[in-house]
Amino acid sequence: MLLVAGILFSCTCLSQNVVPISDSVGLNAILIEKGDTVTIIYDSAYVVNKKLYRLYKDIYTKARNGNLVWQELSKAYTERIALQDSLLKSNEFYYAQLKQSFDLLAGKTNVFLDKTDNSLRDAGLSIDKVNANLENIKASLNDAIGLVKHEQTQRAKLVVGGFVIGASLASIVFLIAHH
Repeated sequence: MLLVAGILFSCTCLSQNVVPISDSVGLNAILIEKGDTVTIIYDSAYVVNKKLYRLYKDIYTKARNGNLVWQELSKAYTERIALQDSLLKSNEFYYAQLKQSFDLLAGKTNVFLDKTDNSLRDAGLSIDKVNANLENIKASLNDAIGLVKHEQTQRAKLVVGGFVIGASLASIVFLIAHH
């Protein structure tokens, strides 16, 4: 019996007040005290203190009643959003143009680099051919120098031989003429 009395006492005196909230589109102020349980039956809710609630309610009421200051603020906010949207679209357009120019520049740079690479490769081949020709010319010059030296020795032999023959003939002629 004492147990039943304790259960009844705790259910009635110590239980928390359950406050169900099921309106998700209206603006409602519900007094909730410390220890109350709030059951929210929709996806989101804003919980604010008394001062902030009064401020939001005052702004909401003034806006609904056509207060010009709030209408102007709303209009300015809408215009600012439109300006930011147009700036964003403009920046996106400029970005697209800049990206296109960069891609074009990158493509032309790659073509230029390819042409330069080919030109350098061709110049290297030309230098190799010139070096080969120079080696052939050097070999030909060495052969020509060898021939010239051989011819010079042959000439020297002929000159010496001619001199010896000339001197011998002159001696013989001189000897015959003196006898």
